[in-house]
Amino acid sequence: DIPPPPGTAGLVMSPSARWQLPGGPTIHFVRDPIKLTISAYRYHLLDNDREPWAREITKCCHCHADDWRRIFSLCDWSCSYRELLQSLNPVSGVLVEALHSREQVSSMLANTIRWTGDPGVLHLSVEHLRADFWSTLACIDGFLGGGGLTEPLRTRLSRLR
Repeated sequence: DIPPPPGTAGLVMSPSARWQLPGGPTIHFVRDPIKLTISAYRYHLLDNDREPWAREITKCCHCHADDWRRIFSLCDWSCSYRELLQSLNPVSGVLVEALHSREQVSSMLANTIRWTGDPGVLHLSVEHLRADFWSTLACIDGFLGGGGLTEPLRTRLSRLR
């Protein structure tokens, strides 16, 4: 939640509702809470190296203390988050993920409300990119004061799709 130094770009994955804007242009990606929760459930079921915390006993990432107690009481505090999800049916697993993601979703929604109308914040979603990838990138470019989507830049950006 520490902003980057003034005049530099930074990436904050899940800014809390207390996070202060860095004073420059900020792109705020907003996700549909239901889609985010289902996506997170599927992602946390995977055994991957990008989320080592999910393999640690009673460890969760960005969850509130009350939610932590509710989550790990389901296994008597003797499992990892991934093990817990793998032991549940999909409906129960998504409900547990909703508890796990509640703090992140609450912060995302609070920041959306807090920053609505702020000309220094561009709110975007994955749906914007799906609906019109190039127009969304042109919007980002304009917001950041770029020089337009030149053909060489379009070629490089096309690799992102």
